[in-house]
Amino acid sequence: MALVSVACSNLSIVGFYYYISMFLHLSIRFLNLSFLLFTYLCVSAQNNALEVKIESYSELLLQDSLNTEVLFLRGKAYMALKKDYYAMHDFSKLINQNSTYFYAFQNANGSLVYLNNPDSIVLDSSKAIVLDNNHSFYFSSPAEDAVFDGDYDLVFDLCKKALRLDSLNIDAYEYRGYANFFKGNYESCIPDFKRLIAWDSTNTYAYNNLGSAYANSGNTAASIPYYYKALEINPNFIQAYNNLGISYFSLNQLDSSLKYFNKTIALDSSDAMFFNSRGNTLLNKESYSKALVDHLKALSMDSTDSRFWGNTGLSYYYLKQYSKALEYLDKAITMEPEMYYEFYDTRARVLYELEDYKKAIENYIKAGELNESDNYFGSIGWNYYLLDDYQSCIDYSQKEIQNDPQAWYAQYNIALSLLCLNKEEEALIQYKNLFDTASSTAKKEAKNDLKDLKKKHKSYRKSVKKALKIGF
Repeated sequence: MALVSVACSNLSIVGFYYYISMFLHLSIRFLNLSFLLFTYLCVSAQNNALEVKIESYSELLLQDSLNTEVLFLRGKAYMALKKDYYAMHDFSKLINQNSTYFYAFQNANGSLVYLNNPDSIVLDSSKAIVLDNNHSFYFSSPAEDAVFDGDYDLVFDLCKKALRLDSLNIDAYEYRGYANFFKGNYESCIPDFKRLIAWDSTNTYAYNNLGSAYANSGNTAASIPYYYKALEINPNFIQAYNNLGISYFSLNQLDSSLKYFNKTIALDSSDAMFFNSRGNTLLNKESYSKALVDHLKALSMDSTDSRFWGNTGLSYYYLKQYSKALEYLDKAITMEPEMYYEFYDTRARVLYELEDYKKAIENYIKAGELNESDNYFGSIGWNYYLLDDYQSCIDYSQKEIQNDPQAWYAQYNIALSLLCLNKEEEALIQYKNLFDTASSTAKKEAKNDLKDLKKKHKSYRKSVKKALKIGF
C-alpha cells in the first residue's frame, strides 16, 4: 500500500507541474500575440499618421512647390514608410534647389560619408539626408556614378541590391538599362526602358533610348515609332530627329534620312557629327558636291575625328579628285590606323584609279584584316592581273569563289588569266561554262576585258576571238 501511495503521490505532483507549465506556455503565447498585435497597431497608427503628414505636406507644396523645408519633411516621411523612390524624388528636387542639403550614410564609427559632396560650401550635418543599408537609394545612387565611370558590372550589382529592397526604384531600372546599352547588351536594356515609359509616359529620353536599343539590336524598323513618340512629346527633341535620320539611312530611305538630318541641323548647327551624317546621306544620293560641303564643314568644326577626314576623302574620290582624296585618307589612317577598314578600302580604290596597283593591293589586304565580312580577294586578284601577275590573280580569284560561288567576275578573271598564261583550252572551257550561268552585267564587263586584252596584246587576238565566240 505504501508503494501505491507513493506512486499516486508522484503522479499527482507530475500532473500539477504539467498543468502549471501548460498554463505558463499558453500565457506566454498569449502575451506574445498580444505584443505583436499591439506592435502592429502601433506601427499602423504610426504609418497612418505619416500618411496624414504626407497629405498635408503635399497640400502645402501645391501652394509652394519650391518650399525646401516641406520637401525635406515629406521626403523624411516617405523614407520612414520605406517608399524610397518617392523619398528620393523629393530629396533630389530639394538638393537641386538648395545645394546645402546632401545625401550621406553613417559608417561603422558613426561618421558621415557623403554620397554627393557639394564643392565649395560648408557642410551642415543637420541638413544631411542620412541613408542606411535598408534603403534602396543607398545602392541606386552610386550606380549612377558607376554608369558614367563605365563600371557596368558594379552598376548591375548595385541595381540588383536596390531592386531587392524596393522593386519600384525606377532609377535602378534606368541605370541598369544604360549599363546594358553601353555594354552592347541592347536586347537586355529594352525591358528596362519600357518600364521607364510605363512609369512616366512623357519621358522623351526613355522613348529615344528604347528606339536606339531596337536600332542597335538590328531591328531598325521597330525603332522609328519610338522616335516619333518622343517628338510628339517634345517637337524640338534634337536627338530624336538625328536618330530618325540615322535609322532611315540604315533602311536606305535616303529622302527621309535627309529630311530629318536637315531638321536636326536646323535645331542645332553646332554639332559636327550632324553635318558628317548628312554628308554621308548625300553621298549615297550621289550628290557628291553637296556631300563634300558637309564633310568639309564637319572637319572645320572638329579636326580631331578621323571619320571626318576619311569621309571627306571619300567625297573627293566620288568627285574623281583622286590626289585630294588620297591626302585626306592618308590623314585619317595616320590618326587611327587600326580602326576603320573603310579608309583602306577607299584608299585602295583611289590608288587603283591612280594606277598604283601594288599599293592598292596592300590597302585591300589591310582592309580585309580589319573587316570580318569581306577579304577583298576578288579586288586583290584583279589588281594582280593588272600587274601581269596572272597566277596570283587566279589564286585570289579562287579564294573569292570559295567565299561566294556566284562571284562571276572572279570566275571571268580566272578565264582571262588562263588566256594570258597561254592556257587557251582551259580558258575556253571556263568561258563556255559561264555562258549559261553568269549574270548579264558580269558578261558585259568580261567582254570589255577581253577587248582591252586584244588591244593591249596583239598576240592574244586569236584566243580572244575564240573566247568571244564561245562565251558571249
